[in-house]
Amino acid sequence: MEKSGGRARREKSHLLDLISRFGFAHRKIGHIGISKMKKYFMPINPSPSSTPEPSTTNNETPIDQASGKRPRVEVEVSDNDIVSDPGLRNPINSFPLEMRDTLRRRYLAKGPCQPVGHQFPQTNKRRFLPNWFKRFAWLEYSVSKDKAFCLYCYLFPNKGNNSNKGGGNAFTEVGYSNWKNGMQNFIAHEGGPESPHTFARIKVEQYQNQRENIDFVFSSKNVANEDEYRVRLTTVVRVARYLLGEGLAF
Repeated sequence: MEKSGGRARREKSHLLDLISRFGFAHRKIGHIGISKMKKYFMPINPSPSSTPEPSTTNNETPIDQASGKRPRVEVEVSDNDIVSDPGLRNPINSFPLEMRDTLRRRYLAKGPCQPVGHQFPQTNKRRFLPNWFKRFAWLEYSVSKDKAFCLYCYLFPNKGNNSNKGGGNAFTEVGYSNWKNGMQNFIAHEGGPESPHTFARIKVEQYQNQRENIDFVFSSKNVANEDEYRVRLTTVVRVARYLLGEGLAF
């Protein structure tokens, strides 16, 4: 009898621990109400003195105690932050770091600024040719400045964009307007396998491919964790129902 009583106490302790972890006492599940469950157990709350304070430095995001890392925090992006005309945009690096991923996704979803039906003005008997849009997927046109820009290099600027290679910052900040040599210089901007534009294009492709997108990976893991949690919680509920129905000790 003593061994049986000890085993029952251990099983009760184990079940209470599971229920406490999943917040079982804080919700009504099936036919078991909170008031009925409180007859058999009370939720176990950790002592305030034993809970470590989040580690922070100035205004930085608190460090997660379990992982030791700072969770990703994204600042909300408003419609006013998404500027269609590339000649009127602020450099993406001028935005807070937490906003840049959201900005990139929004701009990629919107696509490059390629106005249809616009009457491109002439300069020295030369003008922007809309057929260039079909040849260069990254190409953007600023109506306000009558200049061309590169969406990919805007979203993923790097040190190479500040050099003269591939046009330097002409396609990201200043704008390009030498229409006479447009096709030739657009190809030169793309450059070879190690050009700044190629680097930016690869980053864009990674963002567009959800299987390589880190956000997709994190969301997939979260779904798996939710499924595992649901299975465990369902098991605890079934055990609790059975014990309550049979009038057995936990």
